[in-house]
Amino acid sequence: MKLKTTIVGELAQHKLVQVEGKKPFLDLHVDVVLKSAAGKEYTQWVRVKVWHPLVEKIEPLLSKGCTVEVTGRPEVKPFSRRDGSAGAELIVHADTIRVVDDEETPEDDSE
Repeated sequence: MKLKTTIVGELAQHKLVQVEGKKPFLDLHVDVVLKSAAGKEYTQWVRVKVWHPLVEKIEPLLSKGCTVEVTGRPEVKPFSRRDGSAGAELIVHADTIRVVDDEETPEDDSE
């Protein structure tokens, strides 16, 4: 069994990362707007890693501000903030990714 998640959010930035001796991957930063139990909206930043062969297909379609839908394996990576407090980064390793037109952006009906 494999754990998967799907996110839909706005692309804040992306870069192609080259590692010597390996195929390049895309590193994306996506902001996902969520609602708290009290109904207040907040932004959850999600880092997305896109691996070969998806890189060649999706990179030409990406631009800052476009809406993307990503399905993949989630990973939570702990880190230390500058002030020494603990934090965690959500990373999704993309199995599928697509650019979503504004007219087809899904609404969250999970409330």
